[in-house]
Amino acid sequence: MKNQQRSNIRFWLVDITLSTIVLLFIGLVSFAFWNRAEQFSRANFLDEAQRFSQAINLREFERLTGSEADLSLPEYLRLKQQLVLSRQALPDVRFLYLMGEKQDGSVFFFIDSEPVDSDQVSSPGQIFQPASDDLRQVFQDRVAIVEGPVTDDWGTWMSALVPVIDPTTGKVVAVFGMDIDAGVWRQKVNERAAIHIVLTTLIGVLILCSLLFLLRRDRMPHRYQLAFWNRHAEAIIVFVLGAAATVLLAWSAHAEDQQTRLETFSRVTSATANNITTYFRDLENYHPSDLANFFEASDYVTQKEFLPFT
Repeated sequence: MKNQQRSNIRFWLVDITLSTIVLLFIGLVSFAFWNRAEQFSRANFLDEAQRFSQAINLREFERLTGSEADLSLPEYLRLKQQLVLSRQALPDVRFLYLMGEKQDGSVFFFIDSEPVDSDQVSSPGQIFQPASDDLRQVFQDRVAIVEGPVTDDWGTWMSALVPVIDPTTGKVVAVFGMDIDAGVWRQKVNERAAIHIVLTTLIGVLILCSLLFLLRRDRMPHRYQLAFWNRHAEAIIVFVLGAAATVLLAWSAHAEDQQTRLETFSRVTSATANNITTYFRDLENYHPSDLANFFEASDYVTQKEFLPFT
């Protein structure tokens, strides 16, 4: 009886030890996959913010003063409309905004994407408190970052912060910000990491069950020990675990390759996108006046004259 009790205690301790080790394995590997998914999400979020910041027309922006007087400027109204429309194209994003920094170090709003009748709109010149060290660092180091989660008067957010640099002077004239709710952010990261975590958990459970089975196989009734699945248990376990590990590694490689292709595509198209953005800015700022001058220079413009001009 005592030997049986000692044997049961020994198996019980082994079960606890193996379960603890496997749970630690699942937790550490799952956290590694979740952390990598968040890094991918941060990179994509920052890249998206950088693309939208490149659409800011510095020629119009330099006319803003960061005060209530901007509300009557046509440049302010056009930039406001641009941010409002841009936010509508980003369903997961809550706020878009441009911030400036005063000589005393205080950070203020130039403009945001909220409609003028919204109770959450930030008026030109409104001081942003508290300004995080990361935000101030963007002004100083001219480096785009993703910070968060950060809590302010509007909620808890993940924020992509991109410096808007004057190409003539090289100075940071503003910081473009893009905010997404921290809860939405966690959900998106969890969705990205879900397959990896599920597969990791499955492999961990298979390993634990396999070890516990092999430890108890000799104590099973004789008729079960002669069964095919029992006599070839090692081969079956290796096959099942190998298949699960292959699926996990293949999915990880697929996700890595997809992220690499996305980054490569973004770099390749960046120059072309900048050219298109510059063209539309010139179209807005110069070509309408050229067209008006063309018509003013003639009493009547025929189709043959108009087509070569356009």
